[in-house]
Amino acid sequence: MEQEPQSFCCDTYSWGLAFFEYLFQVPANRIGYKEDGGPFNLVQLKTIQEALTITIFMLFATIFFKDEKLTWNHLVGFTLIVLAVFVIFKKWQIALVHTWNTDSCNLQLHQF
Repeated sequence: MEQEPQSFCCDTYSWGLAFFEYLFQVPANRIGYKEDGGPFNLVQLKTIQEALTITIFMLFATIFFKDEKLTWNHLVGFTLIVLAVFVIFKKWQIALVHTWNTDSCNLQLHQF
């Protein structure tokens, strides 16, 4: 099956963008990871990555693909991602803690 030149160009461009993103993502995760001296845990790092990726994608799609319009459900979805960032980074006063014993697994809420 032969690819058209436009498809090859788009594929190459998208792989180039992914490679460029990867060049920054890996060192940023290593620098930012709490166990390596950074301020973030793994969940926070992944949340930052996803929020940045979707933000850049929305800007890229809006600028370069003029015929693709953002609709209300796109904006609602983006708002939910921003809300997820808030929930992940908020310092809550209660924590969900697993307690294990040989008979059963109990899930308890502990207030700090």
